[in-house]
Amino acid sequence: MDNEEIELPGLMYYLAHHLVQNVNSLTTKLSVVFDASSKTESGFRLNDVLQKGPSIQEELIHILARFRKHNFVVTADIKKMYRQIQVCKKHRDYQRMLWRENVNDPIKIYRLNTVT
Repeated sequence: MDNEEIELPGLMYYLAHHLVQNVNSLTTKLSVVFDASSKTESGFRLNDVLQKGPSIQEELIHILARFRKHNFVVTADIKKMYRQIQVCKKHRDYQRMLWRENVNDPIKIYRLNTVT
């Protein structure tokens, strides 16, 4: 990120994050967990100002009732579906993060391109 872009008062948010290690996993040993509930200097959290959409999952009783109506059931893993949705460029400053590979490296600023 260019130095001119670093400070945009009121138009940016740095996502708190940390790594979680799963020693039992063969494929994904580390996962990044983001926290958009940290308060900013204004007292707001990113979660407070995001527009909330409707629930995409029906009530469980309706899901279970549909299992009785059909001969076949298809399931899918939606665990990473949100990482496939692009965020428009003007909103990416609200999903900034600081990162470095080790303590001796300089800190880099990243903007996340997908819904977190």
